[in-house]
Amino acid sequence: MVRGMKVLVVGGTLLLAGCGGSLPSEPRPPALAIARLSYADDGTLLAASRGRIVRLDSALNEIDRTVPPFPFDPEVARPGLMYIGISRDGRVATLAWQNDKNPPETPTLTAGGIVFGVPSGELLRLDDYSEAPSEFAGLFLSPDGLTTAAVDARQVQVVDVAGTFRWQSPKVWFSPRFTSDSAALLVATRTELELVSASDGAHLTTIVPPSNPYGLLEIAFSADGTTAAVHAVSDEGLGTITTWRVSDGALLRTIAMPADLTGGYPYAIALSPNADLIALSYVPGGTDALLVWSGDRLLYRRDGETDFAVAFSPDGSTLATASRTRGVQLFRANDGVLITERILLLDTPRGL
Repeated sequence: MVRGMKVLVVGGTLLLAGCGGSLPSEPRPPALAIARLSYADDGTLLAASRGRIVRLDSALNEIDRTVPPFPFDPEVARPGLMYIGISRDGRVATLAWQNDKNPPETPTLTAGGIVFGVPSGELLRLDDYSEAPSEFAGLFLSPDGLTTAAVDARQVQVVDVAGTFRWQSPKVWFSPRFTSDSAALLVATRTELELVSASDGAHLTTIVPPSNPYGLLEIAFSADGTTAAVHAVSDEGLGTITTWRVSDGALLRTIAMPADLTGGYPYAIALSPNADLIALSYVPGGTDALLVWSGDRLLYRRDGETDFAVAFSPDGSTLATASRTRGVQLFRANDGVLITERILLLDTPRGL
């Protein structure tokens, strides 16, 4: 070792720094910009970039990675990832995309979703919505890994993983989320929420917000199935989060966005497994903000990064986040203390 050299370990990465000389270094491969995160019940974390799926263990050590079976070259088409989901047993995943609308050279826009095996990357199903890509809003997976719900032309289509059609909604819906037992779907219109049977779409419960919102933008379920969280925007552009008891549609609480975040929109929302914490990634225009509440009390906030993805660990103790600037990070969920972080490189040996 060169005299005066210091060895630092940051987030599992070896750094050398010192004085009186330097060592030549090879240029590092570019880092993956992680757009979406999803946990399996065993604590395995799926991190999705535009061209890679990386599986991480509970300490962010890399298990393996694969290129999703896109029907196009992701390095050319540059898909914008809308959603990633993994079954609770970690064996099946879905990925939904729309191509970027403003690349340097305008390509033919495509949109769609894939259902694939983990970790094999085996393609189980491909849904192509390229005829009207702007009307596609996601391909969502049930926790048991047997059913998907796709939003096309603002209607929900429910299909089993093998591709057998089950039912389609007769009304305009957004943002479907399956209950923890996979038996029902919570879906949103612009003005209300509806809980319906996953097997046939039969109505179960309606949840009506206390005021008529301009739009219900994001919804999330707690893993225990008791609570739903909804981000809505009023006609005045004011954002709120409301939480609801799923069993009877009772309003639990309403949280107003901080005053400096009015006029923005959410990138991702997550409820902890027992619904005691809410995490929201918010894009007010120019600088993203990550906010975490306990009840209606803001626990902590982070600013200055881009495109936060958020996911709570199965036991609720950890909040995983990802951004284009800081890679994947793990925080203690109840106070925001950083546990560990990892920058995922485009091509790197396992565990580095």
